Amino acid sequence: MSKNSLMRTASLTVSMILLMGSACSEQPERKALAVVTDIAPRVSRWHSDQVLVTARSADGLVGSKLVDAARLDCRVGEKVQATARGVSLFLDARACQR
Repeated sequence: MSKNSLMRTASLTVSMILLMGSACSEQPERKALAVVTDIAPRVSRWHSDQVLVTARSADGLVGSKLVDAARLDCRVGEKVQATARGVSLFLDARACQR
């Protein structure tokens, strides 16, 4: 692959990422219910007391968030509040927390 071809491919990739990001941010937000599908410890040298909570909405969107292990207040299978925008799912700030 020539240097010019590689530069064009890189430029096109960056343009697509920027276009997709701006298109997603322009999507309207909607409230959603999500079911907790996984709770896993976060492996990190500095934050060993956190867990990663992952949930899926009825339309298949997946989102996750970090929660302090001491404040964890949910189990796999429970429903939590979330906000969907485009193809992204954001769990509410108080989801799975005491």
